[in-house]
Amino acid sequence: KTDVTSINTSVTVGSSRELHLVLSNIGKSETGKISFATPSWIRVDGVQTLHSLPMGESIEVALVISTTDQMQANVPVTGNIAVNCDNGNGIAIPFSIEPVSSQTGVLSVDVCDQFTYYTSEAPHVSGASVVVKHPTTGNVIATGTTNESGIFDIELPEGYYAITVTADRHE
Repeated sequence: KTDVTSINTSVTVGSSRELHLVLSNIGKSETGKISFATPSWIRVDGVQTLHSLPMGESIEVALVISTTDQMQANVPVTGNIAVNCDNGNGIAIPFSIEPVSSQTGVLSVDVCDQFTYYTSEAPHVSGASVVVKHPTTGNVIATGTTNESGIFDIELPEGYYAITVTADRHE
């Protein structure tokens, strides 16, 4: 068994994070060789295979989690880490790891009215309500109102977001 039943964490893009877990042999004999099946961006610090763990013994293992160029900021990656042993039942440790960015940028929302966009005046919508949410959890990250030019600007960490814009008498 392990003291960690699931992993739910974040890691900064371009860096790595170390998590510790304790493996314990609660069986009636030695485990035999212990191996880990992980994605390529998660590794066991030191080795992927451990020697047999005697009955009643425990060992601490460090997992090193990194990000890849294919991972998108604010979009969690899910899966399982498999811990297998020659003389017993393996276990699966589910994970949800969210890459987050330390870089920031300005999100600029320019609100236009679909019915007047192609007119010669093409007015933008002032006073529109803007809500910026995390793309998977739906947690509100920021809220605001467009200025007289129909613009709402905010500095945010790099990543994906869900945006909702509403305004009275506009669709």
